[in-house]
Amino acid sequence: MKSEAPKPLIKIYPKRSEAKIPHPFATAEVTDADYKLIGGGALIEYDVNLNDPTSGNFLIQSCPGEERPPRTWHAKGKDHVQPNPGFITVYAIGLHDPDDKFEVQVFQGDSTVNAYVNGSAEADVTGGWTMTGGGFWTKPEDPAGLLVWASYPKSADQWVATCHDNELPAVGGSTISAYAIGIRRKDGKPLGQELHPNLVEAINCQGHASVNKGNVLVGGGLQILPD
Repeated sequence: MKSEAPKPLIKIYPKRSEAKIPHPFATAEVTDADYKLIGGGALIEYDVNLNDPTSGNFLIQSCPGEERPPRTWHAKGKDHVQPNPGFITVYAIGLHDPDDKFEVQVFQGDSTVNAYVNGSAEADVTGGWTMTGGGFWTKPEDPAGLLVWASYPKSADQWVATCHDNELPAVGGSTISAYAIGIRRKDGKPLGQELHPNLVEAINCQGHASVNKGNVLVGGGLQILPD
């Protein structure tokens, strides 16, 4: 009887910011030498004011660090229109690879954003790599900043990030960058991959998506769709 291949072992490395500030930031690192970074994410905690929809603290960055191959995941948030400090928790996702069977590469796409229009960037994974996750970064963060309302896998080999300047117009030279993480086996064997989207209808959007039994979750994203 043919034995099944062992499931990949995944480990999450969280890092929470130490202070509650208007522009919270933190960096999570894959600290184990036998793990490789294949994705990440972030969560902001702030005081919700239901009487003021412009109040909040929102993500403007969640992406891999500049080192190659990547070992860190960076995230940053900002309050918008009204002061609202917060904490941020960053998550780096690591793949156990003690035998060094995999290699990791970051793919990036950049786009300029004009005032009062949606900005979008795409990162395409090419050359036989398998996408495991992705992220984004909008610049500059002041004086207004661009708020991200989508960062997700549009297809099996493309990560999309979309933003908008809400209430305050974007300044000239504003940009959004999309990042995709790709992995591949060094022996050339193919990797399996599935996408599992889930549509949630809500005023204050919260939702989740899960993978089928037998699969391993390695990354995820979101897209907010207006009515």
